[in-house]
Amino acid sequence: MLLSVGNSRVMLKERHDELNLARLNLVLAQNRTTLKGWRKELALDALGTMTVECTADLNDVVPHGIDNDVLLGLISAAVLQNTRPGGEIRISASELLKLSCLPDNARSYGEVQRALHRLKRSTFTITECWYDQGKRDWRTVDFNLVAKHWQADNTEKVEDIGRWQAKTLLVIRLDPELMQSIRSGYVRPLDSALLGRLKQPMSRSVYRALSMLRTNLAENGTPPKEVRLPLLSWAEHLGLSHQMDGRNLPSLIERALIPAHEALMESGYLATVETEGRGRQKTFTYTFAEEEVRMADPEAAQLLSQYLSSKAALELAVQYTAAHVHQTLTRFEALMKTAYKGKVKNRQGLLVDMLRDPDKYPVEVAEKTSSARRPAPPPLPTADEEDPAPVERKPESALMALGQRFEETGALRPLRDRAVKLYLDGRISTLDLLQLRSLERPQIEGQISGWEQPTP
Repeated sequence: MLLSVGNSRVMLKERHDELNLARLNLVLAQNRTTLKGWRKELALDALGTMTVECTADLNDVVPHGIDNDVLLGLISAAVLQNTRPGGEIRISASELLKLSCLPDNARSYGEVQRALHRLKRSTFTITECWYDQGKRDWRTVDFNLVAKHWQADNTEKVEDIGRWQAKTLLVIRLDPELMQSIRSGYVRPLDSALLGRLKQPMSRSVYRALSMLRTNLAENGTPPKEVRLPLLSWAEHLGLSHQMDGRNLPSLIERALIPAHEALMESGYLATVETEGRGRQKTFTYTFAEEEVRMADPEAAQLLSQYLSSKAALELAVQYTAAHVHQTLTRFEALMKTAYKGKVKNRQGLLVDMLRDPDKYPVEVAEKTSSARRPAPPPLPTADEEDPAPVERKPESALMALGQRFEETGALRPLRDRAVKLYLDGRISTLDLLQLRSLERPQIEGQISGWEQPTP
């Protein structure tokens, strides 16, 4: 099944989570609430304590239930449209419902409108547990998930103006901090087929939180077959315990989760759910029935996003390691400096083919320049379309490639600025910037000075 998003057509199965949101679980799983605010401080995985506070708008309640599905739809749309920080997601109301796993009806339109309002007006304070993929550090942030949203009435009927319909165009800006994280590749694919089998918002919220937790508990890249969680901590993480009777809290939590547990077992995600202990010492043990969806390698996604669309980079970063991507890009950059460059009509197609079949492109092709004795270039990959416009070079991309060392070390900042200028002028590539990370200051200055020399 195909879905039109922006100017492209994509498979409906392609949904993605941003990893900070997936880990911190900012939207309450319960379908109804009267809460105006909440705070949690707990540790469930090996990444440390999660400290989060949420404050709702005076005239509303905190995000909950279906709001998490709408947030998933917005993240997926941002990935599919390759939206830049500060940029706009442009999507029809019907398309947003589909990406959010919601039925296309009048009730859903109203629920999405209210969800967008809560996501825009509720403020989240995240203390030292928001991971910045670009600078590779943990940060404190304070934001509204949706920065701005509006709709474009594209109807000729006066009576329909202001009323949401399937074709109503929505224009939405997510918080720049969140968008920067998405653009840096700090996202993961979700099992859309499984999401489609989960009919209730709480079941989908429990799946996404449990899936992320399982990933963070993996050892040597292998997710555990089972996860054991304290009932009270798990309920606090999901946002289930805030308005429950404290005297009967364990039994109320267990009862509230029964429908989600049953749905996850029926869907084939969980094999069993068992409880141990009594009262507040009770624990859940989840045993998984199938392998977890593979995550994209963040470093590989970051490297590829300089050459391909965000969507294509993420797909390939699931299949290939950062080491393989780096080696392939080194060959690709070298190849583009030879006479072979003039014969390439689809550079992105060539890069993908080099990733998939490296033996087809011998090292000699990348290492040697034009010469009468040079081996014949490999056959070009077939493509039905011309090479799309190159990815726009921005300072943020160069800074991400250089890493935090060039930000924190005062002696390196002038060199950082020179390297960024060379990148923006098209004199060097992202790979060149990445190679500076492992050099000492004199070597860095010598390398940059060499790049700055006029081309003969």
